[in-house]
Amino acid sequence: MKADIKIILIYLTVSLAAIDLFAQTNAWQWQNPLPQGNSLMDAFILDPNTVISVGNFGTIIKTTDGGVNWNIRHSVSGISEGFSSIYFVDSSRGWIVGLNGNILHTTDGGTDWEIQTSGVSSWLSSVFFINENIGWVVGGSSTILKTTNGGINWYPQNSGIPHTLRSVYFLDTMTGWAAGDGGHILKTTDGGATWNILSNGIIDMVMSISFVNSNIGWAIGSSGAPSYMILKTTDGGLNWNIQKTGTGFMLTSSFFFDENRGWVAGLNGQILRTTDGGDNWYFQNSETHEDLFSISFIDSTKGWVVGRHGTVVKTSTGGTTWTIESMGTTLTLKSTYFINENYGWVVGQAGMILNTTDGGNTFQSQSSTTSSNLMSVEFADVNTGWAVGEAGTIIKTTNGGSSWEQRSPGLSYILRSIDFIDVNEGWVVGNFDSPIGGGIILKTTDSGDTWQGQSFVQYGFNSISVVNNNVGWAAGYESMIGGAILKTTDGGNNWFVQTNRINAGLIAIYFVDENIGWIVGENVGGFIAKTTNGGMTWEQQSSGTSESLNFVHFIDSNTGWVVGREGTILHTTDGGNSWNIQPNVTTHNMNSTFFINDDVGWVVGDYGTILKTTTGGIVQIHDESPTSLTIPSKTALDQNYPNPFNPKTVIRYQLPVAGDVELSVYNILGQKVRTLVKGRQSAGQHEVVWDGRDNAGRKVSSGVYVCQLKTETFFSSRKMLLLR
Repeated sequence: MKADIKIILIYLTVSLAAIDLFAQTNAWQWQNPLPQGNSLMDAFILDPNTVISVGNFGTIIKTTDGGVNWNIRHSVSGISEGFSSIYFVDSSRGWIVGLNGNILHTTDGGTDWEIQTSGVSSWLSSVFFINENIGWVVGGSSTILKTTNGGINWYPQNSGIPHTLRSVYFLDTMTGWAAGDGGHILKTTDGGATWNILSNGIIDMVMSISFVNSNIGWAIGSSGAPSYMILKTTDGGLNWNIQKTGTGFMLTSSFFFDENRGWVAGLNGQILRTTDGGDNWYFQNSETHEDLFSISFIDSTKGWVVGRHGTVVKTSTGGTTWTIESMGTTLTLKSTYFINENYGWVVGQAGMILNTTDGGNTFQSQSSTTSSNLMSVEFADVNTGWAVGEAGTIIKTTNGGSSWEQRSPGLSYILRSIDFIDVNEGWVVGNFDSPIGGGIILKTTDSGDTWQGQSFVQYGFNSISVVNNNVGWAAGYESMIGGAILKTTDGGNNWFVQTNRINAGLIAIYFVDENIGWIVGENVGGFIAKTTNGGMTWEQQSSGTSESLNFVHFIDSNTGWVVGREGTILHTTDGGNSWNIQPNVTTHNMNSTFFINDDVGWVVGDYGTILKTTTGGIVQIHDESPTSLTIPSKTALDQNYPNPFNPKTVIRYQLPVAGDVELSVYNILGQKVRTLVKGRQSAGQHEVVWDGRDNAGRKVSSGVYVCQLKTETFFSSRKMLLLR
């Protein structure tokens, strides 16, 4: 269905007022953590109030008011791979690099990003520009790329080493350094035409390198735990000396304001500062233990740090004090249940219970009286509810969670699923926490105050679904064999095996009545099966994914959702005859989902993920006919939506003047797959639907495709991801 205690009690109330929701273009919107939960790998400060940060899942977030509000975008330009580094030469022109050789460029401060062709498929880790034309990128497979025309063309340079490069820094168009794995530090004095290897002889992996002039610079890295250190050179990198830090954690990023003042950041929330060029380093309190990946300052007082799980920290005092701008728990969340559009609960790791009374705009922590991981939650009304978890935990509330009381029967089982049919009668299932296995089914008829049940030596249980006082099912596994389903028709007095030869481990089961139900599981990728005869027979359905699936929820016999690993969200409106992969905003594992109607629902998952939709998870296509009457001022190709998509997607573009147009789709090899438009078109807004077929009408396979728009004076492309 459906840290410790101190950490739970101090969990802050968070508000969506701090988020520019209009900027969240996906049908699923972040409610925790805020402003979003994907790890951020780099940030660039444009002015004291404007910061742009990039990270996993093609994430770009931007603030123009010092972090009060954030514009949030994911899978920007159709890229769902992670971004690693960002650099701007002025308030308008900037570049982003990341996985799979991706390079993006903006000329309007990040409103629009266009893909540049790097010519490589390796991870690009760092980007640096001297001016609007000349820049360099480094990355995996010893990659060094240079451009002299703002990225229109990128040319490879010979690094002379076989290792990954992680950081690049230039003082001018000629003098620069690159560094990375193997402890290699490279230097060029001719713009990269030749790179000279400078062996530091001390550390074997350099994470970051920076210089303040042609002689003085720093490199941070590791020679293996616990040897995490900072090196300094005063002769342009020919010789390096160790600076003592006292840290026991990997350092990942550095920023120096001048020869004396600098900062470094690293794992476990480490921030250190020096005011004497690194002769002495002092710890600063970052107010977080999350891993930090990037630190930057715009002057000697104002700085920003970003990191894992969307962490954002800033200072206006040079680091004397740091303030966390991101909010919310990052503990794993396992289950959610809503009574209506406003009242809901989420439970998870370390006894975490969150409650909302406004549909998730704000969540408050509730004291669960346990530090055990909670696995499932259910409520009968706004006051009465239960949660179960590890160490045989069963807790109950009669006041909406203001207080919770233990109702555990004293068993050392991991209780994984709970289902009540009314305020009095309910069931719990789980498995024994030991190598010998075995499972248990418990039942209550007095609102959970007492529990009776039976244990099973051969079976362990992950999920239960009951439809009335008599009929229910428990799903899980049989030792050494695979998935198993047990059914009762007498209120749990007797359970009999319906099937025990399913190869998949069954993780969740859901029935809408005595006949129609679904099961999902793992081991067999994307396993979904349906029954229409109360479980006598099961028919596997095509999920369209290879990911393990963790939870299933239906609101009627036709409309349902399934969630799973790597951010998987599936949706059906025909009882599962066809499942559509919904565009998500993260690759975090999704553990549970709950919908109160066709439109409004939530999913919860790892790293504190809470997402909400008010469209059933479907990207809405709005009528733009009023704006189509306005002639655009420039030619533009919009990102397709939805993206990822299955089986079709909408492509929009605009023309300021009439002219010849070609709109085509290419595969990743550069081969033309489909010509969508070819001919003369009028000025205005245009819209085309691609149905995922080639010019011969054949369905193309899942993968990345590129949409290209060409006119006499314009060329642009967008990546699209088809997931069948």
